[in-house]
Amino acid sequence: MDASSATNVPMLNAGVTPDPEMQTLLGLYRTVAVPIANRVIGSITANILRLQNGAGESALGDVIADAQLEATAAPRTAGRSSR
Repeated sequence: MDASSATNVPMLNAGVTPDPEMQTLLGLYRTVAVPIANRVIGSITANILRLQNGAGESALGDVIADAQLEATAAPRTAGRSSR
């Protein structure tokens, strides 16, 4: 496996005036998005490690995969999938 590196290059916006209409639009979206983005949806009581088992799986990978599966699953009706 190769090691790689990256460098973030900040974009300097000196002298750039933000578009007022775009700022207003972004403000509306922020008003809606910030409460959703900051909502606590769960908690853990111990570290979730990425130490891999013999099959290459990890507890952290399992949590991420389960979250993605849940987020993309079909809506459920009365505890049953509507698929």
